[in-house]
Parts: sequence; structure tokens; C-alpha cells
Amino acid sequence: MKRHRFRRPRRPGGPVIILIAGLLLAGLIAVSYAERPAPPLEEVNAAHHAIQHAEKGPAATYYPEKIREAETLLDTSRSAMNAETRRLYFLRNYTPARLSAERAARLAAACDSAGIALHDSLHVAADAAIERARSALVDLDQSLASMPRESQYEMRVARFQMAVAGSANLMKQEAYRESIRLASGVIDDATRLSGVVHERYVGWTASRGKWREMARQTIQWSRANGAPAIIVRKLDHTCDLYVSGELIESFHAELGAHWMGAKLHRGDGVTPEGTYRIMRKKGPSETQFYKALLLNYPNDKRDGRLPQGVGIGSLIEIHGNGGRGEDWTSGCVALENHDMDRLFGRVNVGTPVTIIGSDGNL
Repeated sequence: MKRHRFRRPRRPGGPVIILIAGLLLAGLIAVSYAERPAPPLEEVNAAHHAIQHAEKGPAATYYPEKIREAETLLDTSRSAMNAETRRLYFLRNYTPARLSAERAARLAAACDSAGIALHDSLHVAADAAIERARSALVDLDQSLASMPRESQYEMRVARFQMAVAGSANLMKQEAYRESIRLASGVIDDATRLSGVVHERYVGWTASRGKWREMARQTIQWSRANGAPAIIVRKLDHTCDLYVSGELIESFHAELGAHWMGAKLHRGDGVTPEGTYRIMRKKGPSETQFYKALLLNYPNDKRDGRLPQGVGIGSLIEIHGNGGRGEDWTSGCVALENHDMDRLFGRVNVGTPVTIIGSDGNL
């Protein structure tokens, strides 16, 4: 009896499995290539251009730290991208690099926009500050217009004017912050000086009530005696001739270089205030000032305010050689020669002369 060997059925394997595995691998490779991540070159380039644009604009002046921060983000993006490029393609992840590049672009764009806005705003602010400084100088000039010309004030005003010119020049150079700082300093200093001048003026004009009474009495004396009298009003720079209480003529007068206030001592350049009389009439051969009317100054008792070794002063006159357009005398009252002729012929020795600040609307 013949025996048959039992054979187990053959399983599919070998070449089939290999074929299937190959097909799967090919599919994976195909999918991998199809979804291969691309480096964020477009985002990096966009960030680079945004930073360049910001660096060429006002942002480079006003926001340099933010621009450097954007540059750092861009460097981080490039480094991350290069690091990912060196890895196997199916392991690459460019998301961090892309996000850094996008952040760099946004930051640079924001700096650029903010820089332009701030630049325009500072331009307007600088222009306004310069105008305010010029206005402050106009106010100061108006305050000083009623004051004696004094070197301490003139030098400061000259410095203020130079500073305003410098501020305007800085504005042209687009150095707006420096321009504003310089103009603001002028505004503060000129305003302070205006305050000082105003306080001095107010302090001096506190005597206006006394001045009005002095003028009233002088005019009343002229009326009662039917005689001439002179009133010098320092603030108005006038030398007024009254006859029988009526104003006959008014002459422009130039005074002492520091005419505001009461005369304290010889050499202070102040035209004294008070009521005096003509002591002597000097002709051309008796004075260097064409003609002169010598007053009996000083005629009152002083209160001991004189500096040691300094006299009270004397030889206060109404004289000619005026018309210089400024206050220049040592304390006298100067008229133009043709006005001096008219006054000289109308007054006598003993004619009262009252010198006041002003009796107008102070």
C-alpha cells in the first residue's frame, strides 16, 4: 500500500510581501514629497524689506531699539530656517522660523508707521514752540518798551533772539526735539523776565497817586499866579509847558539812561522826581548843551540810602542837544535845540519844574 506525504498549503509570502511593502513605501515617499515643508523665504524677505524701509525713515531716529529688536527676530528666523534645512526633509519644521519672520515684519512696519506719525507730530510741535517763543519775545519787548534801555535786559533779549533763530535752524534740519527744547527754554526765560519787568514797573508806578497830586498842585499854582510852570512826565517822555494853568506846548524829552525810579545817588543815571525851581538860565556860552535851565536839585533831605563815599548828585538841568532818539543823559532832561529855544524864552528864574513818573492812566 503506497503512502502519500501530507503537504501543508503554501502561504502567500516572499515576493508578495516584498511587493506590498515596496508599494507602501513608495506611497509614503510620494506622500512625503507631496507634503514636503518649504522654507519661509517669502516671509524672511518681507521682514528684511520692512526693516530696511524703517531704517531709512524717521523710525531710525525715534525707535532704534525696536528696529534692533526686529533685526534680532529676523536673525532668529534665518538661523531656525537654516537649522531646519540641514535636517531630513520629512523631519523639517519651519513654523518657528516663519513666525519669527512675520513678527519681525510686523514690528518693523509698526515702527515705520509710528516713526512717521511722531515725526509729523514733532514737526507741528516744533513749529508751534517757535511761534510761542517769538510771541513771548514780542510780549517782553512790549514790557521793556516802557522801561529804560539797560544792558542787562538788552543782552538777555539778544540771547533769546539767537536761541529762537537756532531753534528755527534745528527745525529745518528736522532735529525737532532739540528745536522744541531750545524754544521752550526761551519761552520760560522770556516769561520770567517779563514778570520781573512787570513787578519793577508796578513797584515804580505805585507812586501814581502822589504824582497826580504833584501835577495838580503845579498846574493850580500856574493858574493862580498866571505864570509859567513845567511838568516833566518821564514815562511819556514829555516836557510840558503850562501858562496860567493851560498846557501851551509839549516837547519830546530824553532822560537819564536809567530814568525809571527815584534818583538815589550821583552816577545812577536816573532823572530825579520831585518839585524844583529854575535857579539859573544858561546861554550857549555857559553850557556844552546849547542852552540849559539849572534846577535847584537836590532840595530835599535824603534818608541815608546813599552808598558810602557817594554823593547825592547835582547839576540837574533841562538842556539842549537832544533829539538822539534814546535816553542818554546822566539824569538831566534833554530837548532838541529848537524846542529848547521856545522853552527858554517862556520861563524865568524861579519857574517851578515838577518831574513825575506820569499822571496818566497807569
